[in-house]
Amino acid sequence: MADKIKEKYAELGKKYSLPKFGELDSAFEISGIEDGKVFLLRKAIGKIAEKVDYYSGLLEHFMQPDPSSLSGMHELKFFSEEEKLKVYSVFKRLIKLNRSAIEADLSQDERKEAEYISLSLDEWKKLREELIPIVKKIRESWDKDSEMEEKLGYFG
Repeated sequence: MADKIKEKYAELGKKYSLPKFGELDSAFEISGIEDGKVFLLRKAIGKIAEKVDYYSGLLEHFMQPDPSSLSGMHELKFFSEEEKLKVYSVFKRLIKLNRSAIEADLSQDERKEAEYISLSLDEWKKLREELIPIVKKIRESWDKDSEMEEKLGYFG
């Protein structure tokens, strides 16, 4: 299946100057697309949107935690106001990338779909580099004590 997708992608890549298959696959796992002969570009956009949705959802949960969400409330306390603004900036770019995916998908125009794919890979590379320290800090927040632990007390 992956070979058929590579072949079809190679044809489209020549036609629309798409990024290399391996690079796009590494970022968005497009080789997992089933039946790559039909609407390959639209299906690739779906895979891209899936990944972008995951990270925008993570940041949204972090920036606007549900008060009943212990994880969001805990993690948020370890970011300065300046860091929160940076997170919001990354979030906005993820949302813009997602909305552009929706627009490209709805266009049903192969050229616009190809343009989105090329644009998204470039933007994803930048976003990925900015997401790494954010996610690292979120993870590291769990190594630190917080006031919440004192308030929670005993669960039993």
